[in-house]
Amino acid sequence: MLRNIFRLIFLISEWAPASRASTICHQCNGWSGNGFSRSSTEENSCQNYNNQCLTEFFCVRKEDPIIPSAGYKTYKSDCWMQPSVQISPTDAVQIESGRCYNVTDASVPPKQWKYCFCANKDYCNSGQKSPFSFLLPIFILVMLVNQ
Repeated sequence: MLRNIFRLIFLISEWAPASRASTICHQCNGWSGNGFSRSSTEENSCQNYNNQCLTEFFCVRKEDPIIPSAGYKTYKSDCWMQPSVQISPTDAVQIESGRCYNVTDASVPPKQWKYCFCANKDYCNSGQKSPFSFLLPIFILVMLVNQ
């Protein structure tokens, strides 16, 4: 019984948020939507949660909408290492967590991306949420108690 209590304390400490200034971000390239033709052998690196980076500023998800009629977009999830973003060749803004910005380059015609920033929790830029992730700690607790 005592051994199970120590296991439970360990598991709770693993899921409890740590008090730190840094955020762990998902670091990968991926795609979402319909119509993206990839070969079946090519893996979406965003399905591997070992791809990560650490930042003291923001996690970012850079979306490339391709063209409006494409039906899909590619994205890159990464760490952002500064408090501002250059949204156009002549304009920079201070980043706010939980906000997205349209970023335009200086090419002709200009190319536009959508950068979404967050710093509220680890892996906040993954874009992939499991509807069952809350069940894992409950399942483990039930298994420990019923041993």
